[in-house]
Amino acid sequence: MGLSAAFHVRIATCTHNPAIEMLVQSFPGPMLMSLREAQVAAPLMGHKGTEEHRELAETIQRRDLDTATTVMRAHLGRTAERVSSVETSPTD
Repeated sequence: MGLSAAFHVRIATCTHNPAIEMLVQSFPGPMLMSLREAQVAAPLMGHKGTEEHRELAETIQRRDLDTATTVMRAHLGRTAERVSSVETSPTD
């Protein structure tokens, strides 16, 4: 989990956009909590996340903005769907 969070912080740093860096660095607690919840809710998705991280790093290295954008949108979209389904699920 720590490596995944560190990856996101590093990507934010690489944007050289102070607002993005500050935003990502401002919520390490919620990010780690989300990663823990993902591990419980969908343990096999960790492999998918790792693949997406690798693909994103490779597209950035190639300076392939279009593919990097597609990979990141899919990655964040999957996370948003998971978080949204947790928030809307009925409580016992």
